[in-house]
Amino acid sequence: MKVTKGKNTMVCTIKEVVYNVTDLRRSITAHLGVAIGRAITALPNWETRVRVTGANKGPLFLISSTLRPSQAPLSYSSVRSRFSPTERLQQTVASIESIRTRVDGARIWLLENSPTEANDVSALTEAGMDVFVDFSHDPVAVRLRDCPHKGAAEVYMIRWALKSLQYDGFAGPIFKLSGRYRLSDAFSINRFPADRYGFQHHEGGVVSTVLYSVPASRIGEMAHVLTGVLVAAVGGMSIEAILPRCIPPAHIGNVSRLGVYGLGSVGGEVHEQ
Repeated sequence: MKVTKGKNTMVCTIKEVVYNVTDLRRSITAHLGVAIGRAITALPNWETRVRVTGANKGPLFLISSTLRPSQAPLSYSSVRSRFSPTERLQQTVASIESIRTRVDGARIWLLENSPTEANDVSALTEAGMDVFVDFSHDPVAVRLRDCPHKGAAEVYMIRWALKSLQYDGFAGPIFKLSGRYRLSDAFSINRFPADRYGFQHHEGGVVSTVLYSVPASRIGEMAHVLTGVLVAAVGGMSIEAILPRCIPPAHIGNVSRLGVYGLGSVGGEVHEQ
């Protein structure tokens, strides 16, 4: 792994993943074509971590991104994205700018699961990105990018980030924002609970995963939860349905209005929550 610093941005490329698991699950290996297990406890080598110790206790936004999506079909659509890489980059720049405009003192990590060009990182940096984490050389992330079940790669990247933050003792609230979505004028950080997960609940017991919050006291718990969610997602289960079922109800707070909007990747329809 190589870490380099641009003008204001740390760039972290994950090229090797070391797994500390002995009981690999054959069913998951068959899905991905690489070794990955139900009791995943893996992190990239300690040298590849992005260190944030002590420097910032304010809100941290994790943006999951795929600027250049796979051409492999989804389970529900032959078209994975109607937007070009240029359009997706513009939308992601707008995501970062929306955070900078509405959240004082925020730190922004972009978790990217596709090959990028130097101009991409420059544009993201100028928009206000603090850390760029490149998963395009991670063999598991690459396989998940082609997965017919869209959310699996996102869960994998968010889990990695939470484990890294947990190891470094990060002490601030964390917000997960889906790539290309942006905060609206209706967003208020005070609407999210300080000691519980902040989710917007929908009918049927599902939650929105476009934007949710993780309090610092529950980073380790959420990383553990996402281990099981990842296995379920690779198997075709809905993240929005399985995630709330893996968390104790007392640990979840309802956020009636998220204050976020964006365009659906497949149909291009406007989603506002």
